[in-house]
Amino acid sequence: MTSTRRALVAAWCAAVIVAGVAMVALALVLGRGAPPPAPPGLADTARVPAWMGAITSFLVVLVGVATVGFGLLASGLLDRPRPAMRAVAAGAAGWWAALTIFQFGLLSSELRGSVDVLDTARARALLLQLVLALVAALGWWLGRLRSVALLAMTCSLAALLPTVIAGHPRASDHPVVAALSVSAHVVGAAVWVGGLAAIAWLAAIGDGGWGDALPRYSRLALACVVVLTLAGGLTSILRLNSITELWSSRYGAIVTFKVVLLVGLAVAGWLQRRYVFVGTPMLRRHFLIIAALELTTMTMALALAAALERTPPPV
Repeated sequence: MTSTRRALVAAWCAAVIVAGVAMVALALVLGRGAPPPAPPGLADTARVPAWMGAITSFLVVLVGVATVGFGLLASGLLDRPRPAMRAVAAGAAGWWAALTIFQFGLLSSELRGSVDVLDTARARALLLQLVLALVAALGWWLGRLRSVALLAMTCSLAALLPTVIAGHPRASDHPVVAALSVSAHVVGAAVWVGGLAAIAWLAAIGDGGWGDALPRYSRLALACVVVLTLAGGLTSILRLNSITELWSSRYGAIVTFKVVLLVGLAVAGWLQRRYVFVGTPMLRRHFLIIAALELTTMTMALALAAALERTPPPV
């Protein structure tokens, strides 16, 4: 990768992350999930850690999705195995573990003086996430055997789940169904977004094999869209009292906006399968432009999902 291209990729990544953080903050404020101020006369020591925790949760999702994406390449699930991608996946998982430790520290600061942090479901979920991320990092770093790579991939996907299961599904009238649906939703999203990000990285660094991974990814992405649609629909049914709350409640409005983004991505993907990924092979530059637009939209959807974890559903 040339220095100019490296600078462009870095600038785009920074801009998308900043936009995602802004989306998280806006969704929390509009959805009334933002950390409230302390009562008059009391020190407001928990609000800043709570805000930082919300933003860090979004960053953790991005790093986790990246780990899954590079893991798909490393394990050969998109094309032939790519050993060079093991180090990238291990590095992403290492950052994942580091951010999880930071999350735990923020949660401890937020809850200081009120409850023992280890008595909360979120703290225990973060500890489990940390263990799984560390195992995934070790597996990607050392795993030359396919069985070890598959174990690392399993841990990478599993590490995405503890904190989301510890959230709204626990308060659902049907916690098991809610946990299963949100787990399927998260895994489907991680594979869909992470796979595209990893292939785009191959194209950006000039690896000619990016085109070989597209056909299998395209089929995998279609399956992910189906899973996302079914699981997302079930999750919304469990959290909303009626379909009118999709536009009459603040939580439902965020869900609706997220659905609009995902539907747009699904339609764009179908149009590409129908008209673009056939006939003459796509030029790398054209693919990178399309991938950048899709990944930007996907990041906004992930930001909304991160905000929904902290936004109270209608009662």
